[in-house]
Amino acid sequence: MESPVFGNKKINSTQNQQRKKKKKVLKPIRLHTLSATRRRKCTSNTSYHTTYTSHTGTKSNRSNVNSLLINDNILRIKKLENKLAEAHTKARELIVENRLLKTFGKRHENALSMYEGKQAKLPQVIKSYEDEIRTLKNQIRHIKISFKEMENSYKSQNIELISLEKQYKHLLGLSQNKQLSKKEKLSDQLDEAQSTIKKQDDKILNIMKNLELQNKSHRYHINVEHIKLKELQHEVKRLEDENQNLRSNLDKLKNKNHSSRQSFTKGTTEDSISIVSRVSKPIPTTRDGQGDEIDESFYKTNGSISLKPESIQ
Repeated sequence: MESPVFGNKKINSTQNQQRKKKKKVLKPIRLHTLSATRRRKCTSNTSYHTTYTSHTGTKSNRSNVNSLLINDNILRIKKLENKLAEAHTKARELIVENRLLKTFGKRHENALSMYEGKQAKLPQVIKSYEDEIRTLKNQIRHIKISFKEMENSYKSQNIELISLEKQYKHLLGLSQNKQLSKKEKLSDQLDEAQSTIKKQDDKILNIMKNLELQNKSHRYHINVEHIKLKELQHEVKRLEDENQNLRSNLDKLKNKNHSSRQSFTKGTTEDSISIVSRVSKPIPTTRDGQGDEIDESFYKTNGSISLKPESIQ
């Protein structure tokens, strides 16, 4: 059995081969009815002479019957072989058709799975198309609204244009009635006025640009000063914390050495009390433009550098 091929060319070739096989059917062998005498052609014009064979009687009849039976059996075998070949070809064709039908059935099942079942793709496609239709409808509505607005604006512009044309015609009629000298003077005055207006506009623009630059620089300097002031406040707080730590350390030393060295600690305690009184004085503070408190003592200590913020607008 040959493996069936789905191509049309292969099927056609197999059909042609089968036709050729059908044409090659062997024909039955013709037997001579006259076994005793055989005629021969004479070269001359003389009549035919009968020649008698030596095998006569029952032996010749038996051989003829056997040959006839053999020929009949051969014919039957060849007919059966032809039928078997036809059956094989039909079986091959049926196998090919069966496979083709199976492939078509699978394709139909796949196509039906898009329309039926849980994993159907058709409802998803329908939903996507419906969403696209909705979006397109919304776009069409917006386009219609914009088109109506454009129509209304076009109509209003046409009305304005008609009114301007009327005014233009009226002004042309008035200008034709007046003298040409007055027209020239007025046109010159108008040109001068326009030139002065342009110059003033340029000056105003330059002034505005300068003001913007000054404002930007002023804001930058103010921000820099604020940053410096905040840094100084952090340093002052750090120094205050260090002072408090020193005071706590001094108190601890006083408590330790009070019992052992009373005479010596009298002088040291007076000095420490004077230092503590100086440190514990309230430090006057000022407020900057942003509401942050700044110690004035820091500005007194750094007298050479004027870090105190000036009055900020």
